[in-house]
Amino acid sequence: MSSQTENRIQILTRLGLTQYQGKVFLMLVQLVTATAKDIARESGVPRPKVYEALEALQEIGIITKVMTAPTTFEAIPLSDARSFLLKRKLKEYQNLRVEVSSLLRDLGQKQSVSGKKDSKIVLVSDKEAIVGCIQRLVENTKCSVDLVTSWKWFSKIPILSNALVNAQNRGAKIRVVVQRPVNGSSINDIISSIKTQKLIEYRTIPFAPSAITVLYDERHALICTEADAELKNSPTIVTDNSCLVEVTKVYFQKMWQTSQPYIEKSVQKEPPDQTSFSHRKKQHKTKTICRQEITA
Repeated sequence: MSSQTENRIQILTRLGLTQYQGKVFLMLVQLVTATAKDIARESGVPRPKVYEALEALQEIGIITKVMTAPTTFEAIPLSDARSFLLKRKLKEYQNLRVEVSSLLRDLGQKQSVSGKKDSKIVLVSDKEAIVGCIQRLVENTKCSVDLVTSWKWFSKIPILSNALVNAQNRGAKIRVVVQRPVNGSSINDIISSIKTQKLIEYRTIPFAPSAITVLYDERHALICTEADAELKNSPTIVTDNSCLVEVTKVYFQKMWQTSQPYIEKSVQKEPPDQTSFSHRKKQHKTKTICRQEITA
């Protein structure tokens, strides 16, 4: 089987078909009209599986059965099959959303009945999961976000721009302690891409922090001990455990107190050449004295 055929079958499986159904459908598209025997011979799919796939594909509605002797089958036009499978997948997704919403309501009711929740310590290791977790916590923040970060992590902060703006609109105070840029990079470049840049208080440190931490409302903490690693290689703890939250709070306060206020750099005009100015003034004074002596 060629890699192109494998890719096509993979697409069909993502649209809801099984491997055998995908193979049978593709072969039928190529043969235009064929018997089950023809399809089995050309596709390499066992004949019993061919019959099962043909029956399922008829129920789905993307092939038709032609009453001939022997019985043959035909695929509907590819454009129609694509639309049909996409609509079927969308309907399946909508039904799933309804079921999940119902499940969440049931679980939410059970949690409210059970009373106070126990604190949790969750390990997150996937890059997208880490970013998503940070974003959700920022979006739920009401009072404050306190961040200690390396330059590598800080360079990813623009993707949280909208969430930071919303937090600011809710009155949240945002403070950031960030490692000074490396490799000739500029903090200004990152700050200028954040919509809420003027509402965040920045301070800098001359080294990568020993840990990346984010404190939300002093109630939730995110901790990563691989401060100089990329996001995808940074196992991270997210917790509402009161002891770990307090440790994170103390760590931030220490870093904030020992850091330097960030001052946005601007291009300054060169001061006038004072030496040259003084020299010209001296020359002018000398000439004036000479004139006075000659006159006298």
